[in-house]
Amino acid sequence: MEQQPVKPSISDCNARHSVWIWSILSGWRDSCPGSWANILQICNRNGLPGSS
Repeated sequence: MEQQPVKPSISDCNARHSVWIWSILSGWRDSCPGSWANILQICNRNGLPGSS
């Protein structure tokens, strides 16, 4: 499952952040390191509160 590069908005990052929280709890992060890194980069780039 390949991810297409996107230029997300802050609200998009917040939506992804919900998935990010869920991914930690479910262990999805360990099976999808590429998606995990992508979410982190998006949120850090947008300065999501609590991302640091």
